[in-house]
Amino acid sequence: MRQTYVTSEIVLMIVKIMTIAPADLQDSLIRKIVHETRLIIAHGSVERTASKIEVMNLLIVLRELGQKYLLDERSILHVFDVDTSNGAFVFSRNFDYFQLVFLLSYVGGVAQHSLLIRAAIEHSTKRFNDSDWAQSAECVFILLDVMTCPYVLREDKIKLAKTVLRHVSDVGVTARAESLIAAIGDKPWFFGWDKQTDLALVLKKKELRTPY
Repeated sequence: MRQTYVTSEIVLMIVKIMTIAPADLQDSLIRKIVHETRLIIAHGSVERTASKIEVMNLLIVLRELGQKYLLDERSILHVFDVDTSNGAFVFSRNFDYFQLVFLLSYVGGVAQHSLLIRAAIEHSTKRFNDSDWAQSAECVFILLDVMTCPYVLREDKIKLAKTVLRHVSDVGVTARAESLIAAIGDKPWFFGWDKQTDLALVLKKKELRTPY
């Protein structure tokens, strides 16, 4: 679905250009972009799992337009393969690094989605129950970016840090967890959490890493 990447770049350029347009024209353009983007997402999210991450390119666009244009929770759960049939957020086995950081970036800081964010972190933390987690580049990416994410509660960061450190020793694990967070949590790593991040650059990085 390389077309979602191209579409996203075009829309982001339009968004930048229309800032100098009259207010009524801006409103008309935004409504059109939102409508068409949601249609594409609704269609794309029912395709094969590998293509779902490409739909997230378009979520970046909607996020850039403002919080009021976020998808409703039902649509978000569908895009990210989250099942709630048993009353809890259950993530698929294919929920990976890119889906995690895109979800955190997309709805992070939005109060109504706080429970979804915590569930995503809890699910991802289970990866680190394996003592060989450091052999997985994806786990390393998750650890570093979660520790710097402003939308993850400190207690959840501490829980993740403890899970990692207990593979070495339980001794002083709380203090060591605090030290680990302090050591790696004050610098950007792989994903830019700053809302001022150039979203076109984010898309470009993802384009270079994604096979088509």
